[in-house]
Amino acid sequence: MNISRRTMTILTALISLIITGTALALTKVEESYAFDPGSLGILAYKNLPKSSDSEKPDRYNTNKEKDVIDDFDHDGLPDEVDPNPDSFDVTTKVLSLASALTYENYGDCIGQKVGEKGSWRLRSEENYIFKDFEILDANDSGDSISLVDEVISDFGLAYMAIKLTREEKNDIIIFSIRGTEINENVNIDAIEDILLGLGTSWPTQSKKAFKSYQTIAENNPDADIYITGHSLGGRIVQDIVYEIYDKNDGYLGLFKSNIKTPKHACTFNGLGYNSYRYVMMKLLHGDRLKKINNTLYNYYIEKDMVGHALGNSFLFKRIGKTISPWKAKDGNGIAIESDLPYEPFAFHRTFHFYLDDNLNYDESWHE
Repeated sequence: MNISRRTMTILTALISLIITGTALALTKVEESYAFDPGSLGILAYKNLPKSSDSEKPDRYNTNKEKDVIDDFDHDGLPDEVDPNPDSFDVTTKVLSLASALTYENYGDCIGQKVGEKGSWRLRSEENYIFKDFEILDANDSGDSISLVDEVISDFGLAYMAIKLTREEKNDIIIFSIRGTEINENVNIDAIEDILLGLGTSWPTQSKKAFKSYQTIAENNPDADIYITGHSLGGRIVQDIVYEIYDKNDGYLGLFKSNIKTPKHACTFNGLGYNSYRYVMMKLLHGDRLKKINNTLYNYYIEKDMVGHALGNSFLFKRIGKTISPWKAKDGNGIAIESDLPYEPFAFHRTFHFYLDDNLNYDESWHE
């Protein structure tokens, strides 16, 4: 099938507008997601009243130690199977949890430990993994970003960088980027989504996220840096990784940069590039994309509107290595079937990844 660039642009805009409209329509949905404390790891759907931090149930107590498994280094790998039981290992599941953690606002907590604040989005059984990480940098969506001596609008960008100091090993930094939010900044994020779908080469959020990554990398030359993101954040992760390789390759082998490459990067239900732009990238920079395959892995839920239709279809493709699609599961761990071609919202949540047994803790990149 031959699709003109103009037709592609129109289709992309229509799909983006449909997603934006669906997201706006869902802003009044009151359903929350809770976890049954009697069945660890099994998702239960409940309607929960909104509450303050002090009213949150004990199963969300972020100061509670994990007592389900023996895990000396708090990386989620049981000591009996952990090849490095005395040192924290970053795994795919850890990065999926970080992609959920970044939806919390930590902009006023820089210098503190994650465990001092915790996360309402994660159970205590997941919160304990990040409790010793220091909040190195964070930008809450809608805030301003300081770059050198210049303070500018963030155009809806939200991210966090957390750091764990390890003895006799490189420190760990996880740079996580938030996706589209259903809040007062939804219009800004929606515009960014549409611009990305239309194929604009360097959207504003991607530019600012890259600059922030560059600063973090320059200030921490000996750290192992990981990048992760969900939804729109996943697309920004791709842009960052591509820009790193692009600048380090230079122009015709000249004017090369020396930007630290991440040890690994993951996206979860990340937005892709429209097919026209993806094909052009592959034709012009095929060797670069092959190198990126070794660094960047993409995970998505089958039939998710963003991760599947706008990430791995004939209209959209992601750069990096695409992992076989996950199935969304219900509270009993059974795959959820849908009569819709694509689900606009139900399959898009981060918990579909980090509660899935397929995303094992032992899938890691050990030193």
